[in-house]
Amino acid sequence: MTLTEQGDGDSQQLARLCCLGRVTPAADLPTWEQERHFRYFPHSRSYYEQLNFNFHLLETERFYWVGGFGAARWLDPGRLSQPARFSPEEEEGLLQALVATPPLLLSGNLKGEPVGVDSEGIDLLRGDQLLRLPLDPAVTGSDEIPYRLQQIILPE
Repeated sequence: MTLTEQGDGDSQQLARLCCLGRVTPAADLPTWEQERHFRYFPHSRSYYEQLNFNFHLLETERFYWVGGFGAARWLDPGRLSQPARFSPEEEEGLLQALVATPPLLLSGNLKGEPVGVDSEGIDLLRGDQLLRLPLDPAVTGSDEIPYRLQQIILPE
């Protein structure tokens, strides 16, 4: 899988990250994980239900980073951080709390529907566009989210 930087001009000059690993069918993916995916990509539900699409798991082994001409290196998966995920119940509670405070999510850069929360940020869906509202530094518990969100919106 390759992720590329968006931009104009020569695509060979843009940054990209290649991921090498194994892809296997996700035979027993819990319902809450499927529903989390559908929150992020609501249009994919019809593919899953009507066209026999299935979920798969990607087990990463190595990454290859190309930052432009002459800037390339192999990266071990341990070098890339994985945001701490909250339990399904914690995330659902946080999403409900975020939806219940519309002035926070209906203005300026924050306009969008919250679809996911982890220790490093909140993901918003605006039309077909996913937006990331980073929480920097990362939070250590779900109880910090409302306070940290207030700090982003109403900086001291």
